[in-house]
Amino acid sequence: MVKHETKSSKDQTYHYCKVCNELDGSNTKTTASSVLLSQEKLEAAIRRVNGDQTLEPQTKSIVIQNLLTRKATTMMMCMKCSIIQPIGPTCSTVSCNNLAMARYYCPICKLFDDERQIYHCPYCNLCRVRKGLGIDYFHCMKCNACMSMDLSVHTCVERCLEDNCPVCQEYMFTSTHPVKELACHDYKCPICSKSMGDMQVYFGMLDSMLAEEKIREEYLGTTQEIFCNDCETKGSAPFHWLYHKCTRCGSYNTRLI
Repeated sequence: MVKHETKSSKDQTYHYCKVCNELDGSNTKTTASSVLLSQEKLEAAIRRVNGDQTLEPQTKSIVIQNLLTRKATTMMMCMKCSIIQPIGPTCSTVSCNNLAMARYYCPICKLFDDERQIYHCPYCNLCRVRKGLGIDYFHCMKCNACMSMDLSVHTCVERCLEDNCPVCQEYMFTSTHPVKELACHDYKCPICSKSMGDMQVYFGMLDSMLAEEKIREEYLGTTQEIFCNDCETKGSAPFHWLYHKCTRCGSYNTRLI
């Protein structure tokens, strides 16, 4: 079903994949939670997924592609006629009459997809989930990243996405989530602790909530010393076990000192 241009031993080609381990039920111990599968076992695992009537077609496609070392793949199996053939955008058998394997096919990444809008970036050398370069995305050569056209004017940081996100630890260069430039003024920056967007609506909600909240009498008139992360000033605020408003800028992005 799938042929890999990788090293082989005694006419046996091997493929490492965590998903294969779950499908194959193997207890082989290998590094990085991977399992060693022969070409024969890999093909058997893919056939089982293809024949599973409980899986939706999109789910089958995702599981099968996760089984593969995609760019090393040279052969494919048509899911209609089950004929193994050189990988390509259509089925080569006469009975399938040039049946398209997917709405989108990338000959470089060997990627098939029916559901999403995808384009291949020649600079990143991988496929991105969006309409395409010059349409809704562009590639910044200095940042070495594909970005939304909304960020056509941005602060360049060389190879800035070739690292993990400081919040979720996802590798940003291959992430399917769009890039957002932080103005360090929408939530809270994990580096400088400043609010990362316009928080006035949220702060207004806190004002309304605190106005209706009753404080125990022994704490009335009590204040606490705070530091505002947004305007970087010290001050005092009425006692509360969670929220403290900066009297200078009105931000609740504060901490006790």
